[in-house]
Amino acid sequence: LTELFLAGIEAAFPGVEVSSKAVVTRSKHFADYQCNSSMEVFKLLKLSSPGAAMKKPSEVGQAIVDAVLPLADRTVVQDLSVAPQGFINVKVAPACLFENVSSLVASRLRGEPVPQLPKDRKKGRKKVVVDFSSPN
Repeated sequence: LTELFLAGIEAAFPGVEVSSKAVVTRSKHFADYQCNSSMEVFKLLKLSSPGAAMKKPSEVGQAIVDAVLPLADRTVVQDLSVAPQGFINVKVAPACLFENVSSLVASRLRGEPVPQLPKDRKKGRKKVVVDFSSPN
């Protein structure tokens, strides 16, 4: 997703460079992931040309979404939406999540080692919550 959004930002705003570490973060409230780079791009555009056409961060966010949509793999990205503050909310396609979880379960059933989750040096292992909706 980070590479996808960096490519979209480059397509929408050629020559504007953003810090790749701030492109996509996990969002717990509005979507599966969130791209926060609209604010950074907005500030850079405002500094480089004070009379820029983009008046709000949400306009920058929409321009990035418009550039990302043709590049996005629709089997992975289900939906992109722009919040009024300019944040881009990313929803992952349920089929993608199902495929990845199914693959992990099948690997474990075959006796293959399951890949370890990345460790956060400050917090230890990351937690994963699996919610079984309507298991019956």
